[in-house]
Amino acid sequence: MKTSAKLILLFISSIFIFSSCKKLDENSYPKDSIVLSLTAVNGAELLSWTKVNASDFKRYEIYASNKDNIDIIKSTDKLIGTVTDLEKTTFTPIDALSDSSTILSSKTYFKVAAVLQDRKLSSNVISKNSDIIFSSKNVFFQKVIPEKGYVYFSDNSFGNQILINIPNNSRTDFSTSVSVTNNSKYAIDNNNQCDIISATGSNTFDLYKAEDLSLHHQVNSPEYFYNFSINKGFLFAAYYNSSISNYEIGSYTLVGNILSKVSTTSIGSNSSSSTFYISSDGTKLYVADFNYVTSYNIAANGQLTKIGQQFSSSFNNFMFMNNNGTKIISNSGDVYNEQFQMQKSLGFSNTGMYNFSADGSKIVFGSNNNKIELYDGNSLNKIKSINVEVKNQTVNGLTPFFYNNELYCIVQAFDNNTFQQSVLIIKKTI
Repeated sequence: MKTSAKLILLFISSIFIFSSCKKLDENSYPKDSIVLSLTAVNGAELLSWTKVNASDFKRYEIYASNKDNIDIIKSTDKLIGTVTDLEKTTFTPIDALSDSSTILSSKTYFKVAAVLQDRKLSSNVISKNSDIIFSSKNVFFQKVIPEKGYVYFSDNSFGNQILINIPNNSRTDFSTSVSVTNNSKYAIDNNNQCDIISATGSNTFDLYKAEDLSLHHQVNSPEYFYNFSINKGFLFAAYYNSSISNYEIGSYTLVGNILSKVSTTSIGSNSSSSTFYISSDGTKLYVADFNYVTSYNIAANGQLTKIGQQFSSSFNNFMFMNNNGTKIISNSGDVYNEQFQMQKSLGFSNTGMYNFSADGSKIVFGSNNNKIELYDGNSLNKIKSINVEVKNQTVNGLTPFFYNNELYCIVQAFDNNTFQQSVLIIKKTI
């Protein structure tokens, strides 16, 4: 054979060999050759897939995205984990997309790829509703209003406030002198208008609309009060003369309104040190001081009728109650009815916030071991514990709450990579 012919054959052979070794794209292989599924295990989601039978296996790659067309070849979507053990076919996607600083997509999509010697095999794409409603660094949780689904944060700038409005799936940043803190009182009137209450003196206070922190109403009292609470159009104020004065707020439209007194009720103790709690439906008032806690029915005209009284200091700083005030929880985790008959001890100290669902069927508590504890609101038996973890972060505070009978949790954490404080609002399926 001539030399030129030999060279041509050699060139053709090399092209054939090179072509056969070329790395192929995903479309050259059967799609969905791995079957991926998502299940709930102990309150957490678990990805699981079918094992790949290949001698040249290198690793599994787990991807997450806010869109359903995940590209495992270009790898432009977020790689949230790898598994190098061929036999291990599960992965827990802990807050896979938690590094966003804005409201996230309502769905998260997952896909698994098996990386072999010269190719990748892909799974089907599955989706789930995202757990994470909000995530941000260097902001600090201040207050939640469960009835409205409002969560307030502050940032490092003086006076700056952030409102996450869960019903509207929105975030609003305020630059305002109104400071919403954990100690801020709020009131909900008969028209479902919610106001943040800011005391401006010993007998004056301002009401700011909770949804935009604009001034809504200014109120003057003819007497000096030391503690007060408002709900459903009535103000209950405490005085040094061991009494509660009840005032009708009115229409919430007049500025500088002088309140009209409805009644004065003696409570038999120094009311200036009392803390006031009103049920969400406006039918029960609890007054707690360092010695006693007293329960009252609130009539439609604001008149008070005493229900019961107990010697106890367990309610002076904390009290949590269901919508109509027939069940209350002390700061030591003890559950009572309005006659102060103890129903059960849930066994937790005041390291977190208890919250009832709107229908009273469930109670939730954020324990100090990074668990959400869920109880039946009637039997008071535990339903389940839900572990809360954030990838690469140390969880140091949980505040679970119900909005429209759905469970949410404010997670306070410390980012171990950036050394920054972070917060998340997550929604959990129960």
